[in-house]
Amino acid sequence: MSLDEVIKNILENGKAEARAIIKKGQEEKNKQIKSAKDEGQRLLLEKTKESEEILRRMNTQEIARAELESKKIVLGSQKEVLDSVYEKALSRLRTLPQNETLLRSLVAQNQDEIRTGEVYSNEKDAAMVRALVGTNYDGTIDCVGGLVIESQDGQRRIDLRYETRLKEIWDDSIKEISDLLWGEK
Repeated sequence: MSLDEVIKNILENGKAEARAIIKKGQEEKNKQIKSAKDEGQRLLLEKTKESEEILRRMNTQEIARAELESKKIVLGSQKEVLDSVYEKALSRLRTLPQNETLLRSLVAQNQDEIRTGEVYSNEKDAAMVRALVGTNYDGTIDCVGGLVIESQDGQRRIDLRYETRLKEIWDDSIKEISDLLWGEK
């Protein structure tokens, strides 16, 4: 079997594993979203009932103020739910069951950059990453997991940390997540 075939096989296996991880993540996300949606709906109903009672007793000026306050409370509650979901996802990344497989995949997908750069990981994965990248391993960084690859001249940095990917996905999906939890506004 040629080196190209081995690399292709590793990449295909890595992609398949990545799809499986993503699918599992999607299932977990859906479960978290349902839980957060239920909690958000409960909070929303509770605050709506409170707001309706206040509105019945107030004049026009007080009504406007009460609506504004109600909206702040709902948005604050929604933010709390979203923050909780984000923190739970970040916490789960700390204990990925297939961490070695994912790290191997990251190394395989970024082999060219690793050959000419320096690689960093968290302390927990240091021995494993050092075994994967050899002398290009340059030390540990404070992160949940994943890798950072930096060019030798320090001009280019590839951030493959788990928390960075979660943040990118979160930022790209926050509107969709909010719409799923509380409906489009």
